[in-house]
Amino acid sequence: MTSSQGALNARKVLTKGGLGAFAMRVLALGLAFIADSYLANALGLEKYDVWASAASWLAILTVLTCLGMHTAMVRHLPASLADKDYGLMRGMIGWTSKRMLLAGVIIGGVLFSLRYFIAGSSEEMAMLLAIVALMLPVQGLNVHRQGVLQAFKQPVWCLMPDQVVRPLTLLAGLMIYVLAWGSPEPRHVAWIWLISLTAAFLAGAVLKRRLTPREVAAATPKINAKNWQATARPLLFLHIAGMLIAQADPAMLGLIGESGQAGIFAVANRIALLLGFGLAAVNAIAAPLIAQLFAAGERQELQGMLTLAAKGIALFTIPTAIVMVIIGPWLLGIFGEEFVAGYPALLWLIGGQTINALAGSVGFILTMTGFQIIATRIIWVSAIGKIILNFLLMPKWGALGGAIGTAIMLAFWNFWLWLEVRKKLDLEPTILSSLLPK
Repeated sequence: MTSSQGALNARKVLTKGGLGAFAMRVLALGLAFIADSYLANALGLEKYDVWASAASWLAILTVLTCLGMHTAMVRHLPASLADKDYGLMRGMIGWTSKRMLLAGVIIGGVLFSLRYFIAGSSEEMAMLLAIVALMLPVQGLNVHRQGVLQAFKQPVWCLMPDQVVRPLTLLAGLMIYVLAWGSPEPRHVAWIWLISLTAAFLAGAVLKRRLTPREVAAATPKINAKNWQATARPLLFLHIAGMLIAQADPAMLGLIGESGQAGIFAVANRIALLLGFGLAAVNAIAAPLIAQLFAAGERQELQGMLTLAAKGIALFTIPTAIVMVIIGPWLLGIFGEEFVAGYPALLWLIGGQTINALAGSVGFILTMTGFQIIATRIIWVSAIGKIILNFLLMPKWGALGGAIGTAIMLAFWNFWLWLEVRKKLDLEPTILSSLLPK
């Protein structure tokens, strides 16, 4: 295959897969928005505040459960597929699955043991954390399946269980509960959430079985644990730092903020994260393509793919950000009148997420090309800075303080990552690649 053919194929895969993933995320957006707004209205701000803190713990501990192995698969499996080393692929899929499951059980056990220490005097939070402990092994396997299907360049199907099956099951469960018993308590929501995760796991298991190449399923497993661990270890620290920046605020507000602030931030952040849909859709298919093109030495083709991706991201992000600024109070009001107070926080979060999206796939570019240690160092510096800002800003300004810290660190993190991509790889991952003279 010539370089021009390789470029054409890569862009075709990116366009087709990216559009499919984007369509899936648009559908998921509608489902998640309906489910979250229904949940917030059913619980009210005070109860939603407790639930948001528990959900934040689930997000944080899921990252620990995954051990960085889901992203390591996205890097290694496409290369093994290109080499037709099916035994190594099957070995990696099985090896990572067992370790992520074990990690989920162990971390869940630790959380269960420490639930009263974390919850303090809140019996409701202690109960929620106990249920979160049960969720962790299931959620870990869900993320594993998503990594496998993403590595097989199945961006639509890798998202289907978590983005469609889970919110549909959650929404149906909530509606049934409200119709049968009235307003739920946070612990009831947690049990329904666990059921929805289990439904997503079962759907994902079927998809994984059907979409795994026959050659992989029939191959004798081969293990290269040393190489996989060397890749996964820095990726784990990378994901931990990223989660501390993007998702830990409700948990911290639950500990050091006033009542209600965790819930307000969670809703504002949920809305602002919609700006990342274009970037997430591109990353779902671009990550294995980046690894493949870089390994083949096709730099020109890689830059062409990144330019196409940047245009698509900008086309979605900029108009969406403008609309969200205009209708922000209305969007917050869908979750309940009490949440409209989060509009100033929403504006800061919109700014931060816009910068994050327009910076392009900077993190994936570094991690998929062997510079994951550099990416990890950058994001850990940002995460530490974010925690410091939280302790300085949250006690006085609550959700707004968390939003300001998030926006500042997203800008800092992405600018530094962009500088490293330019320096180490001489690639331009942003829309500047098509605006600046060549």
